[in-house]
Amino acid sequence: MHWRKLATTTTGWFLVGYAAARKLWLSTMSGTPRFDVKAFHDQLTTSSLGRSLLYEEQMTSTMTVAQEVLKTEGRAAHGKGFLCEEQTAGIGRRGRDWRSAANGNIYFSFIWAPTTDTTKELMSSMFKLNFAISIATVKAAQAVGVETARIKWPNDVWIGTRKLSGMLVNFDGKTGGVAGVGINVNEVFDTTDAQLPAVSLAQESGEEVARETVLAAFCNSLEHIMTLPMHEVLNLYAEHDMLKGRTVRVYHRARGEDDEKDYDAQVLGFTPSGNLLVKKCQGGEQVALSGEEISVRPQASAE
Repeated sequence: MHWRKLATTTTGWFLVGYAAARKLWLSTMSGTPRFDVKAFHDQLTTSSLGRSLLYEEQMTSTMTVAQEVLKTEGRAAHGKGFLCEEQTAGIGRRGRDWRSAANGNIYFSFIWAPTTDTTKELMSSMFKLNFAISIATVKAAQAVGVETARIKWPNDVWIGTRKLSGMLVNFDGKTGGVAGVGINVNEVFDTTDAQLPAVSLAQESGEEVARETVLAAFCNSLEHIMTLPMHEVLNLYAEHDMLKGRTVRVYHRARGEDDEKDYDAQVLGFTPSGNLLVKKCQGGEQVALSGEEISVRPQASAE
């Protein structure tokens, strides 16, 4: 029989399966401490985001679970969070698999379904969310002393030449959406591995990092940023951008897969709608790029 225990706190709730709890205890004994939900809630200052947290040792994907809750509960589920130690079928950008091993990282999704008067207002909120999440991730890194995190357009966060975090937002077109965020916190990556150019907060800071502090800082920052007007959000995004003035390779397919349409360009900045504005190295043509259509990578000579 599958037994589940509902534990409550003064600020939220979390659900842990018996089998999951046993695995978490074993992982703690092997050196990977479980996420402390109470410590997270103690640091939370939000009005809704993260106040309810579904936490399990393993999920197929936090986004998949969150999407099912959104379908069932609608806007009443606004702000609910979903966190696990390991994803067996994580979802990345453009449908790619997201590597989600139980190595002390954050695999977190949340429902964003605010009450709005019109569909247009809801769409504007979802659009803003794409930029706000990246900014909040940088703020979360700063909260644990890592000042070197920068936004790599459109929605990754890097430290130097290596990826710290990625995110994805899915909008259902009428009620709201689900955002998924992965942050490398305590995993130790091989910094000589060119195929997996990743880094964690622990590697950058030189010590183990409290995931509870990182996630609380992320939620606190994100909820605040979402109250700002769009032009201020874009200004914050540009403030933490790592690409302006650099030469990048513009890919029209997956990164590293050559296409005759690919080209080198210098990054000029952003348009008011958040597109990346570049100038082609050959010919000097200015182009506004959409993150849904292409990807960019800084040239090695500029890194």
